[in-house]
Amino acid sequence: MEFTQTFKSSSFSLPSPDGRIIATIAPPKLVLRSASSLEIIRTIDIGLDFASRINFLRWFVSAKRDSQPSNLSDGTLRTTDLALRVLVADEDTVKVWDVYSPNFKATIEGASSGIGKVANVEFGQSADEILVFSECNVKLIVWSLSTGRSIQIRDPKFSTKGFGYRPRTGHLALLTRPASHDIVTVHKPRTYEVINSIATPTLDAQGLRWSPDGRWFAVIESASSGYKASIYTADGNLYKSYSGAQNEGPKGLGIRIMEWCPTGKSLAIGDYDSKITFLNNKTFAPTMTLGHPTTLKLPRTCIYQEQVDSNGRHTYAKATQDLSPPLSSASSSPDNQFLGISHLAFSAKGDYLASINAQTNTTVWLWSLIRPSPVAVLVHHCPVKNVFWHPTVPDLLLVQCTADEPLIYLWQPSWAEPRVVCVPIPKPIAGKHQVSWIYSSASMSKPLDFDSEPAPLEEMTSQARYPMAMYGDTQKFVVGYVVDEEGRWQDDLASALGRKEEDVFEADEELSEKVEASWVEDQVDDTFRYRHRIPVSS
Repeated sequence: MEFTQTFKSSSFSLPSPDGRIIATIAPPKLVLRSASSLEIIRTIDIGLDFASRINFLRWFVSAKRDSQPSNLSDGTLRTTDLALRVLVADEDTVKVWDVYSPNFKATIEGASSGIGKVANVEFGQSADEILVFSECNVKLIVWSLSTGRSIQIRDPKFSTKGFGYRPRTGHLALLTRPASHDIVTVHKPRTYEVINSIATPTLDAQGLRWSPDGRWFAVIESASSGYKASIYTADGNLYKSYSGAQNEGPKGLGIRIMEWCPTGKSLAIGDYDSKITFLNNKTFAPTMTLGHPTTLKLPRTCIYQEQVDSNGRHTYAKATQDLSPPLSSASSSPDNQFLGISHLAFSAKGDYLASINAQTNTTVWLWSLIRPSPVAVLVHHCPVKNVFWHPTVPDLLLVQCTADEPLIYLWQPSWAEPRVVCVPIPKPIAGKHQVSWIYSSASMSKPLDFDSEPAPLEEMTSQARYPMAMYGDTQKFVVGYVVDEEGRWQDDLASALGRKEEDVFEADEELSEKVEASWVEDQVDDTFRYRHRIPVSS
């Protein structure tokens, strides 16, 4: 893996969703760089005073307003019909620019409409809509950049979660709390007129998520108020409430996190009992439960443990099967932050799931959902901060730990062992480092080579190289590249690229195999039995 030189930054730099541009705050300017060449393509003067107060940096990829019927047969827009907008904001003012339209600029002063400071800013359903959450969640203000007008929605319950747009249609579902009870309001696109108001059966709802196909949205209850997930149809009718498997007796400690499978076939619920329960998308009955024991006795699973040699080089090594990962330093604390499933992340095609049990927060569990089983367990020296699947390269995982050393951890199922990459950057500011993938559609058809000898930096723009990951803190960042040489794909990765969606775990079919391993717990019988298709290698 190759890295660029270090670039200065006074705040977290952020790549655009399409992976073309990297935005950086470098007072008194907003600097836009090409992600492929790292050349500056535009600088925007935002003023030294405003730049020092910036709290938010956001991207949006949208269709150009003048783009006519140039959609492809599947409904997606051609690349040439996409426009990029970037947003920066402080606690009172929002400024927006269009990357490819230098004459476009929008400024919203007093963005919270005089109700305290700005708590959060997001783009809305379109590039012309800006969502501004006021302090203390008093109001959500939807600003229109095309008309200059705003729409106010009272009493959003949260500013960073509890809301979402329905895929395809753009209806907004918002979790609100106008009094002593929770209400979900469903709003029309553009006008934000309320078309339904639903009083939920929750005492203290903690999250709302649309399914990828837009047919359902789910609301989860606070763990202190019970174990409950409520699933609604798109028009707001309560379809099913799940309160734990009926044969379990006590319902457990409550739900901590939920994620929809990218295929929309199932909903994964992570609870404070360190279990993940899958609900099918037909009856929302449980299909399987994945446990996270604190002692690893998995004879069929590769367990890798981070090691450091005498030269300070970090690597993974296969661990013994009787391994007990270190417990969280505050696992005995009454704070539920150190209990339950803290992270759930599906791969882009839904073939794999990465999970973290907060009680052993140095450990990442990697599950195959084609045949429900753990394919690997990664144990690190420091707690894991986050996990990221690459958006276009199937099955490629990046792990970020809280260590002060500039390290990137990578896993791919076809590799002989996971990789640890030391980033050539000065020691990052403690607790401030950040890593992220950079989207690249070219990565779908180009090879990965993490072991190549580094090439001179001046050669990077003359060869076909694609950015993969960005690493940095509030003062600097670098971009990591992969070598583009034909014929270097591994067979396993090539087969992963060609895997059909039907091979992904489908919760609405019958189970034809008995799951033998002890980590898959409580296989549930229901009206439907579920089948996991096993790819047959030729």
